[in-house]
Amino acid sequence: MAGVSAPPPANTTVSVALSRGGGGVKKLLGGGAKGAHQLTLTPGEIVVEHGRLIGPLRFAPGSVAVAAIDHGPATFSKDAARGRFPVLHRLAANRVVPRDEGIEGWLWTTLESSVFTVLTEEAPNVAFLFSPPIASERLEEAFPPDLLEEVAKRSPLGQPALFGLLLRAEDHVALERGFERYGLRRDVTDREVPPTQRRHLPDDKPANPAIGAIEHDRAATSMPPPGVS
Repeated sequence: MAGVSAPPPANTTVSVALSRGGGGVKKLLGGGAKGAHQLTLTPGEIVVEHGRLIGPLRFAPGSVAVAAIDHGPATFSKDAARGRFPVLHRLAANRVVPRDEGIEGWLWTTLESSVFTVLTEEAPNVAFLFSPPIASERLEEAFPPDLLEEVAKRSPLGQPALFGLLLRAEDHVALERGFERYGLRRDVTDREVPPTQRRHLPDDKPANPAIGAIEHDRAATSMPPPGVS
């Protein structure tokens, strides 16, 4: 059809700039917000470059259990209680309780940040969850000692293991298309995020699995009106 361009080839490299906002990370590591800030997707490798703070961190697309995008502003008003990346209740392989009907928590909130590694002082809009987690051997090639120590504190065995990574991309729309192109984009659910890794807000509405089951049953047994196919 005229005016509609074909999607880019599946092997196209997708590269987006990462936000340079990161006062907290800068303070933690004693580095500066200089150098490359880039996230690059290819069929065989994902590369995160974050100036002098991290980089490059390399991992295979197959190690990503979930890659998620959560749209929204970079900053909030002071003392605002907001969350990013809702953890949905999974009913079956391809069914979750709709977000409007409640959630199981968040990956990140303005009140408690996240149990996962966050490489931005702004609100993150990109999340990677890894299965299995990225092992210490790979992290030692990319993370400075101070950040390795922080990751180790959150790891069950005391050895650095990266279970998740939160970032802020400048062009999240292009990245979202890249995730879809490589089959990485999925819902964040309670199957990937156990209770100890979730954050909560005072006004959270707990998910009601019965709602999702009822809606699914209705959809399966509903009949169209006469004359409508």
